[in-house]
Amino acid sequence: MKRQRIAVDGLEDDDDQTVPTPLIAEEPLRGPAPAPVAHAPIDDSQMRLKYTYGINAWKQWVAAKNEELEGSTGRSGTTAGQRPKLFKAEILQCSADELSVALSLFVREVRKPTGQAYAADSVYYLCLGKFFFCFQ
Repeated sequence: MKRQRIAVDGLEDDDDQTVPTPLIAEEPLRGPAPAPVAHAPIDDSQMRLKYTYGINAWKQWVAAKNEELEGSTGRSGTTAGQRPKLFKAEILQCSADELSVALSLFVREVRKPTGQAYAADSVYYLCLGKFFFCFQ
């Protein structure tokens, strides 16, 4: 039984070719880079969801995590040229991969300012606040 092949622009559909030809941009992309989206903070005092709790918890967690990562660099056996990749405090500047890793760590490690663990529903509330901020 022969597999059906689908032709895609830029890829050859020859049976003799074993490796598809990748799409490579020969010239840089045209036009200016897109400007970052600046969100004006919305006053959440009249809202049921206080999304700023989630944003503030995120920024505090990122600051503590980055401090931990920077501190562990000197203690571990890494060379002076190697530095850990730090998390971004501005959640809208994170790539999908960075956000995926950071959110999973945030859910596991976030603590109250007193150092106590949050209840599960509180962690969910903090995450809802972050998601609301991202999609507003």
